[in-house]
Amino acid sequence: MNHSQNIPFLDLITPHVELEQELTAVFQKVIRSAGFIGGAMVETFEKEFAAFCHTDRAIAVNSGTDALRFALTAAGVKAGDVVYDLGSGDGRIVITAAQKFGARGVGVEIRPDLCRKARERIKSLGLEDRVSMVEGSVLRVDLSPADVVTMYLLTSSNERLKPNLEKYLKPGARVVSYE
Repeated sequence: MNHSQNIPFLDLITPHVELEQELTAVFQKVIRSAGFIGGAMVETFEKEFAAFCHTDRAIAVNSGTDALRFALTAAGVKAGDVVYDLGSGDGRIVITAAQKFGARGVGVEIRPDLCRKARERIKSLGLEDRVSMVEGSVLRVDLSPADVVTMYLLTSSNERLKPNLEKYLKPGARVVSYE
């Protein structure tokens, strides 16, 4: 007895058929205007998306690299600042802080393989005098030299870090947390 039946895994077409004409018109308008990098349409999108998310602001960026540059800019990073990145991964935030903002960077990463990769990249870029990596727990690092701390962690991890931030950070230090 054959009881086979075709069950689609996920139908992405049907739910969007009603929106196809509207979306196509918007995409064409944006492409024809070249307004997909800044401009009035992006500003309108940011306002509408912020309202949709019930927040004051939303910022449209086209990549993770843009997002991290925006985070460093929002923190007011400037030449001579010391930027700590907690959960630094491959070190891209502290590397960018040094290259683009003239800051010194300290990445804190618990995974030895990511620390090794970051150190190799830092060395290949000739940034050893301005960027370093600490292999260890973000919960056990002394943050007192930091002017800026960046974190791309879970909300629960941020809560666990709060006592360390309050204990170690000097007045005027800035914290940027994003997910």
